[in-house]
Amino acid sequence: MPELPEVAGLAGFLDKHLLGLVVRNVQIVSFAVLKTADPPYTALENCTVAGVRRFGKFVSIDTDGPSFVFHLARAGWV
Repeated sequence: MPELPEVAGLAGFLDKHLLGLVVRNVQIVSFAVLKTADPPYTALENCTVAGVRRFGKFVSIDTDGPSFVFHLARAGWV
């Protein structure tokens, strides 16, 4: 499981590189990883990334619509 400094580093990297980009498409490889279906994941499409934040070991990609919150899990992947 990634440690807090690694999660903080990832959040900073994503904030620097994603800020202002538009989410064009969302693909879910495994529906088992979704913790909620409301709003639907497709609501992220065509939203602009407003910033990336860290909450403990969770990362939140904030948009002008809904946010995408994830945890890196045990293996360190999304």
